[in-house]
Amino acid sequence: DSGEVKHWVPGYGPTYAKGHNTIMISNKAGGHMGGPVKGDFTHFYNPITLRNSLVRPYFEFVEAVMNWRYIESSPEGENYYTRELLDNPVKWHRIILYPNKEYFIVVDLLKGNQTRDIETLFHLSSLNVVPTRGSYGHVTFQGYVVGDLHIEGSSIPWVDQEYGEEYEYGQGNLVEWKTRNISRKPIRLIMFSAPKSEITVERFWCRIAGYHLPNEVTHPILRYKLRAPSMHRVTALLSLHPEDDAQFSELEAANGSAVKLLKDNFTDLVYAGNGSVSLEGFSTDAEVAYYRHVEESPKLLTLIRGSRAGWNGLDLFKLSSEVEYLSAMYTPSMIQFALNGSGMVTVRMYAPNAERIEMDGTQINFQQEDAYVSFTVQLDGVHEFKVQLGSSI
Repeated sequence: DSGEVKHWVPGYGPTYAKGHNTIMISNKAGGHMGGPVKGDFTHFYNPITLRNSLVRPYFEFVEAVMNWRYIESSPEGENYYTRELLDNPVKWHRIILYPNKEYFIVVDLLKGNQTRDIETLFHLSSLNVVPTRGSYGHVTFQGYVVGDLHIEGSSIPWVDQEYGEEYEYGQGNLVEWKTRNISRKPIRLIMFSAPKSEITVERFWCRIAGYHLPNEVTHPILRYKLRAPSMHRVTALLSLHPEDDAQFSELEAANGSAVKLLKDNFTDLVYAGNGSVSLEGFSTDAEVAYYRHVEESPKLLTLIRGSRAGWNGLDLFKLSSEVEYLSAMYTPSMIQFALNGSGMVTVRMYAPNAERIEMDGTQINFQQEDAYVSFTVQLDGVHEFKVQLGSSI
C-alpha cells in the first residue's frame, strides 16, 4: 500500500478497502463495488485464515483464505463501515509467490457461482513527491507522487486527470511505472496481469514519508476489471534497472490464466486454474503452478494442490494422491524439495543416476527404473527431501 491518509478523506487508509492493494466486488453485475468489511469492535465479519506458508532459500510463498460474506455498502465516504451481505458468498485465496527472492507473483483465486464485477486494485507510488499545499478541509494544491505511468506502451497523463474519477484505458495486461528510488536513481516496475482485462486509472490520495498534511499527496490507483462468476488472476511485479529488460506474455490456458516471463537466461511459467493444463511443454494438474527452466533444464518447481508435473514428455513428479504443496530446486548434483501432505503417498520422480534419498535427514529406500525413482512415505505435514545425483540432469 502507498500510505494511509489521515486527514483529506474521511475513513481512508486503515479502514476502507479502496486504500489497499486488494480486490473489490459487486453483489451482482452492474451493482456498486465494495471491498471486504473487516468488522467492528466485537466481531470479524470476514475472518481470514493463513492456509500455507513456505520459506526456503530458493522459494517462498504464503497463502491466505477468506470466506467472503460481506462487502462495504459504499466504496468510500462516511458510511464505508456499513456492511452488505452478499447474496452468494465467494471464497478468496490470495497467494504471494517469491521465487529465488527475485520478484513477486500475486495469485488471486476468487471462487463463486454468480456473475459479478471484480476489480483488482494496485496503488502505484514513490518516495519522491510534490507536496500538497493547504490546510485541513481546504486544499489549494493537490500534490502528487513523481512517476511516469505507461499502459501497454502508451503514456498515461494521470497527474492531469480529475481527482477521484476513473479513466478507462482499454483492455490490457502490461503496466510500467517509472520513478526514482530513495537514492534518486531511476527504477521501473513492470506489472503484468492475466487474464487481459479492462484497465482504469484513478487519481486519489495517499500518504508518503510523514504524518503532516503536505505528506498526503495523490497517486494513481490501477484497476484490472473483469465480469465473471470466478477469477484466476496471475499478476507479476518485477522491479528493474532502466537498462535491464524482461519480456512477459499471457499464455492460453484452459480453465485458468497463465503468464510467461523471459529474463536473462531463464524462462518462468506461472499458472492458476481448475483442471489439467499444458503450457509450452509443461503440464500439471495443480491449482497453482510455478516452473522455471534454463536452456530446457528444470531449475525451480512449485505445485499448490496438485499431484503431477511434466516437462517435455518427462514426469518431473507423479504422486499417488494430491498434496497440499510441493516445492523443488534442481542443481547438477541434487534435487531438494519440500512436500506438504497427509497419509501414505508414493512419489515417482525424474532423477537420473540417483544415488541416495533422504527424508528429514534420514536415508530412505527407493526403487529405480531407467531415469526415474519411486518411494512410498507417510506424510503428516511438511517434510524435507534430498535426492543426491551421480551426474547432472
